[in-house]
This record gives sequence, C-alpha cells and structure tokens, in this order.
Amino acid sequence: MNISRTEKLMSFWLNDKKNELLLQELLTSISQHKEFEIYAKAYSEIPFDQIKSQAVHASAVELLIQSGQTASAKQHLVTYQLILSQWCIYFNALIQFKESNFDGCIETFSNFPADSKILAMTYTLCARAHYMSGEIELAKLVLDKYITNHVNAEALGLYAMCWLDLGNYEHAEEFANNAIQEFEYQLDALLALASCALAKHEIALAEKYVGKCLQINPYVGRVWSLAGQIDLYHAQYNNAVIAFEKAVTFMPNHIGTYHLLAWTYLIIDELEKAELQFQSALELNPSFADSHAGLAIIELNREKLDEANKLIKKSLRLDPNSFTAHYAQSLLSAKNGNEASAKQMIERILNSKSHVNELTHQQLIEKSMKIISERSGKYNEH
Repeated sequence: MNISRTEKLMSFWLNDKKNELLLQELLTSISQHKEFEIYAKAYSEIPFDQIKSQAVHASAVELLIQSGQTASAKQHLVTYQLILSQWCIYFNALIQFKESNFDGCIETFSNFPADSKILAMTYTLCARAHYMSGEIELAKLVLDKYITNHVNAEALGLYAMCWLDLGNYEHAEEFANNAIQEFEYQLDALLALASCALAKHEIALAEKYVGKCLQINPYVGRVWSLAGQIDLYHAQYNNAVIAFEKAVTFMPNHIGTYHLLAWTYLIIDELEKAELQFQSALELNPSFADSHAGLAIIELNREKLDEANKLIKKSLRLDPNSFTAHYAQSLLSAKNGNEASAKQMIERILNSKSHVNELTHQQLIEKSMKIISERSGKYNEH
C-alpha cells in the first residue's frame, strides 16, 4: 500500500508534536494536495495553546476555510487573535467573500484606519469584492494604490480585468501580459487576453487563451461565454448553445449571456427556447430594452405583428438606441411589406456603433438580411 508524503509527515509529527517546523511542513503538504481528511484528524491533535508561531496559526485557519469549516475558522480567529494579528482582518474578510457577502468583505476591510498594518493580499481581496459587486471603478481605485508597491500576478490580472470592463483594451492587454510574466496560468490575465483578442477578431488567438482558461478552471461563466462567441463566429451554433448554457449556469446573473443564448436559439429557429432566455433576462432587469425587443422578434416569427409592435415601442421608450429594437423594427417593416424601409433600417444598423459584440452583431445582421431577402425571393446562400 502506497503512503502519501502527507501521511508520512503526519506520522512523523504525531511522534514529535512540539516540532513546529515539521507541523508547518505537514500543513503545507495538506494544503498543496487538498488532503482535508488528514487535516480533520490533525487539527484535533494540534496543541494550539502551546504554539506561538503566527505562520502555523495562519495555515491552520486557511485550511479550515478551504475545507469548508467556517465556524471552526471563526472560533480559531477569536481564540488566537493576539497571535494572528493582521491575519484576522484578512481571514474575516475572506470568510465573508467565500460566503458571497461582498459588502461584508469590503466592510471588514474598511473598518480599519488607513494606517493599520494590513496584509498586502487583503487589498487584492477587497478589490475583488468590489469587482464582484460590479463596482469596477472602486476595484481599480484600490488596485491603483496597491500595485505601485506590490506587484504580483493576481493583482495584475484583476487590474487587467478592470481595464477591460472599463473599455480600455490597450491597458487590459498591457497588465494582462505583465501578469502572465509573473505567473503564466493567471486566470484573470488569460481571460482578459482572450477578450481582447476576440474584440480584435483574432479568433485563433482568442481560442488559444480560452482553451487555457478552461484547462485551469472549467467553471467560469465568462470563459464559456467567450467560447460560445467563438462558436458563433464559426457558425457552429449547436456548440455555441452548449457553451452559452454552461455560461448561464456558472454566471446566472449576467443578462448579456442570456441574450447571446437567446440569439443563438433564434438563429437555429428554436423560438420557445429563445423566448425563455429573453424572459430570464427580464427577470434580472425588467427595464432592459433589448429583452423586450427580443420578445418582439419572437412574436414576429409567430406572425403576431400587433403584439410585436407593442413590445418594440416599449423597448424604444426604455432605450431609443436599442440595437435589438431597431432590428425588430426592420423585421416588422418587412413583414408589413415595406421592404424599402426595412432595408434603410438595416443600413443604419450596419453603420451604427452598436454596443453589441461585433461577432454577434454580424450574425444578427446576416439573419435579418436573409429574412428580408427571402420575402423578395432574392436571397442567395453565401
């Protein structure tokens, strides 16, 4: 029977419990190999009241958090707060973050004076909490102050994502590449580079980065959304559906991904499924114009022109510049036999600076042109 290195260390330490260096090596091995069952046995054997090493106590709490023993972690922080010192701030914030209480995480960080001795990693954690809350500018502000003196891969990768979401692709690429130099498997950085490549229509490069992201962590919704967009570009609609379905599973509060999935269903004429996705988007934000316009397109496909017209008008009241509403208008004009007006609308859409992803934009325009041309009998496959 093979015995793991961690099991061997456990055996050695049980015969020498006062050896803190050996204990630290054991805890490190448990963390690296995620052997939490061994840790459950070890924790009850460790004489923490005799241990003064801050590193040992910090490792112990980190392992409790990693193994999901949050209550025990909180108790340890209270019992040994004098030894743990600034680690208490970090771990309390981390527990809040793990529980998706991002406001609580930020509040834990903010409750301490600016001149407090706080672990450098706490700043990155606070920035990530802001980021996860959609407070991109605040996340960037925290990192602005932090990165000057503390350069590490995680901070640089998150900084790249902030720049990406703020629309500065040049800075996003710069800091993402810096992060990759520090650690080639930094997920945020690879995600930022994939997004930048896709925005520039460098599809092969985007595929490369997306593939790396999925190897590192196949449970990130944003990565699957990029994978779906690449599939759309290649007209691999069934693959796109699979990718977008995974994206909304892992990222259930992102309206744009529901729309991408809905449009993919529209392209393959799965109206009921497309309708469900637009409705899911509306549940997240009832005032989002493009969702109402998407439902208008569903009604147009069902020849319910009056209901479609009502939805188009509602969408335009919410957002006069809604790409989807104008697209629906062009289809309605075509349905009503006004092809000249429909073609003019299409031209305006083609020449617009839409906020909709350009690859998806192309697919939608091709779809609308196909429908209009089919009515006049002029459509040719290309």
